[in-house]
Amino acid sequence: MISFGLNFSSESGTVSDATYIAFMCIMAFGCLCALALLNPYTVIREDNSRAAVSKKPGVWDEFVGLLKVLRDWRVVCLVPFWMAANYAYNYQQNTYNAKLFTLRTRSFNGGMYWLAQMVSSYLFGLFLDNSYMNRRQRGIWGFVINAIISMVVWGGGLAAQLKRGPNSNYYALNEMDLISSGGKYAGPFLLYFFYGSFDAIWQTLVYWTIGYLSHESPEQAARYVGAFKCAEAVGSAIASKVNSEKTDYNVEFAVDWAFVVLALVCAIPFVLSIQDAPPHAGQETVYVQADKGETVESRGDVNARSA
Repeated sequence: MISFGLNFSSESGTVSDATYIAFMCIMAFGCLCALALLNPYTVIREDNSRAAVSKKPGVWDEFVGLLKVLRDWRVVCLVPFWMAANYAYNYQQNTYNAKLFTLRTRSFNGGMYWLAQMVSSYLFGLFLDNSYMNRRQRGIWGFVINAIISMVVWGGGLAAQLKRGPNSNYYALNEMDLISSGGKYAGPFLLYFFYGSFDAIWQTLVYWTIGYLSHESPEQAARYVGAFKCAEAVGSAIASKVNSEKTDYNVEFAVDWAFVVLALVCAIPFVLSIQDAPPHAGQETVYVQADKGETVESRGDVNARSA
């Protein structure tokens, strides 16, 4: 929204220097905010239990733990699902938003896109954490809801893409404006808004799978997050290459949607294996010495430490 305000009256195709300066200031402020993070030993959950804080593992322990993560068949099934987490960003932002809308409209769309992500991830997170369903039910229904939303949103994207046509039949570049285009702008805007919702729900479910696999062990969670980020980066790199090659827009859209479908299909074995096991199964209680000499209860993965 800062970019929208600073470039509202701009007729240029690029943002102003003030936009870059504003974002640099925000990033600097964010770095300072990190200093306000609590000491992990002082974090207490809503149920009055302390957050898990594990001992620092050695290099060999980390190497063995990472190998165990990569050998897990469930991780293999989830790799395409993790790769698809950011795969569509290039099409959504570089092909759809950047090519179809004016500068100020792109800025407004961007703000609404991330607003949709915040709201959708929060609401979907509430569903995945609800106490009315057991963990297996939440996991299965979470994937079902995600699949339905994915198909509906990308189905809307197909209708828009077929209307726009391939590169040679493309709408006049940057013709859509939130003010001058009137009602013509509503449909493309709503599609981009729900693209944001789709991405957020997918990402939220990704982190739910990591929480499920790690059993609340900080050591295991770090390894699974590392595996996820690696897969996500590979997916983003592939999508960026496709986008940079000036691929026909219809082809790019088809590849993105096909990858979403492939990722959902590959995740089915994992979904069917979800169990409603106790949240700390496979763990033991350990005690970690806090800075001030206080003994703090923590939980860690038994197998990871004994390896």
